Amino acid sequence: MQARKEIDERNKIQDSIKMVDTVKKEQELRDAAKEARQKKMALAVSNISSVDTHKTDDSELLLGNKRAITNEELEAAKIERNNLRNQRKKEIERDRRIEVLMMKIFI
Repeated sequence: MQARKEIDERNKIQDSIKMVDTVKKEQELRDAAKEARQKKMALAVSNISSVDTHKTDDSELLLGNKRAITNEELEAAKIERNNLRNQRKKEIERDRRIEVLMMKIFI
């Protein structure tokens, strides 16, 4: 009976250690994803600024060279927005699950 209690306690400790490791790994992944998104946004901003200002053959500086947006570009932007929304929903859901699990561990 005593041995069984000790085994149960050891299993609970191992489970809590696994949960903490999982939380740490998820946090590391979340941080890496955040850093990657920041780099991507910085790259996009630099690409936009290089496209918006360029010199012509007459050496005139054009600012904000506007053109008509095609349906393909609109669809691509819509898909990208949806992907970002879905990614954020997944992050929120994962955070909720982690909170619930952490509450179960500490209660």
